[in-house]
Amino acid sequence: MTDYSRYDDDFDKASEMSGSEIPDGKYECKFVEHRDGITQSGNERISLFMKIDRGPHKGQILFLDWVLTENRLPYIRGDMVKMGFDLKKDRFSHCVAMLDSYYGERFYITKKTKGDFANINLESRIESAVNVDWPNDEPRGDGEPTGDVPF
Repeated sequence: MTDYSRYDDDFDKASEMSGSEIPDGKYECKFVEHRDGITQSGNERISLFMKIDRGPHKGQILFLDWVLTENRLPYIRGDMVKMGFDLKKDRFSHCVAMLDSYYGERFYITKKTKGDFANINLESRIESAVNVDWPNDEPRGDGEPTGDVPF
C-alpha cells in the first residue's frame, strides 16, 4: 500500500479549487508536460498539457490528446507543424522523443464545447520576438485582448 503521508503538509497548505470550467475561447498557453497513455477504447495516446499563461484562468491546464489512430494522424501532423517540427527532416517517433524540448514554448489554444465534449485545438505557436507583455493587454474570459496598445 502506498504511503500518502508525505503529501499531508502540502495538502494542508493547498487552497481549494473552485472547479470552475474554463469557458470556450482562445488562450495563450505554455506547453508544460506530456504523457503517454491508453484511451478507454484501447488506442495509444499522447496527452499534451498546456498551462494558461494570461487572464482570469491563468494557471489552469488545458490538455490536448493525440489519439494514435490512422484517421487522427493527419491532425497530429498539423499540430506538429504548428509546434515547429520539421516533418520533412524528422520522423514521427523522433518528434515525439523531442517533445520535452518544447516545454516552456507558448501556443494559442482554442477550446470549443460541443454537447458533453470539449475540443482543444492547437492554433499556432507564439513567437517569442512578438510576445511582449503590454500592461493593458490582459485577455478577457474568452482569451482575447481587451486593452489598448501603449504607444
